[in-house]
Amino acid sequence: GVVDLPAGRFVLRTISDDGVRVWVDGKLVIDRWDLHESIVDEAPIGAGRHALRVEYFERVGWAELRVEIVKP
Repeated sequence: GVVDLPAGRFVLRTISDDGVRVWVDGKLVIDRWDLHESIVDEAPIGAGRHALRVEYFERVGWAELRVEIVKP
């Protein structure tokens, strides 16, 4: 997807159970490609237009994936 962010500071945050990878403008910024319980990962993201790519997998059981952009 694509996101347009106004001026300011932002954080790209994921909450995942199990593996998650997130790229911003082709750069890998979150890489937790393993088995784990729900966990939070964050990466800074600046203002402007950004291309986002998300990969996710769930092995068995509970599944959770949240991807959000928030102000710190």
